[in-house]
Amino acid sequence: MSTSASSTLERQNDDVLEGLLGKVKQLRGVTTDIYDDAEAQRGILDNTVSHAFSPVLLPSKSVQGLVLTGTASLNTSHNSPSAKSHLFDVFGNRLRATSNRFSHTIVQGSRHNRLTLYIVGGFVALFILYRLLF
Repeated sequence: MSTSASSTLERQNDDVLEGLLGKVKQLRGVTTDIYDDAEAQRGILDNTVSHAFSPVLLPSKSVQGLVLTGTASLNTSHNSPSAKSHLFDVFGNRLRATSNRFSHTIVQGSRHNRLTLYIVGGFVALFILYRLLF
């Protein structure tokens, strides 16, 4: 092979290598971004879990505010039955509060909200009937 042909091939190899290096850098950047995003989401989830058992808010008799009814913390070092019972009580209180808010919305909601609920419920019922029959 002549020197001009080998130098041309060498330049082509260098160009392809530079292109490959650029793609590897892009892939590394994307991987780093994915890792950073996963760490940020993990932090959000950890924060959510730590606040999941924080003070429970239940609606008060008045519509204006909420009343603090109890607290619990997620602490794995306290696995006593009373602590677990307390966590279930807190969960029960939250579930009760959600149910109360839902029923309050249905009872006190405007006709538009009820109509929307009935329409969505009708579509869900029709879908379930369709799936059962066909």
